Amino acid sequence: MNRGRRVFGGDPIGLCGHCLHARRVPTVLTAYWMCERSLTDGRYEKYPRLPVISCAGFEERPVAPPAAPER
Repeated sequence: MNRGRRVFGGDPIGLCGHCLHARRVPTVLTAYWMCERSLTDGRYEKYPRLPVISCAGFEERPVAPPAAPER
């Protein structure tokens, strides 16, 4: 995989919506995406301008496996 270069076409959030280090911060009127890498590394913006289409620190968030059906 070409890490940090993945583009999610048409997604208004971009990479942040799929990144392990991004956290959605809701407010009364809207929501922001905070880059938690910015807390320890000054190369990353705390609230990057969206959509983020390229990021060297991007790590894809693991997808939870589907829940097993109840018996």
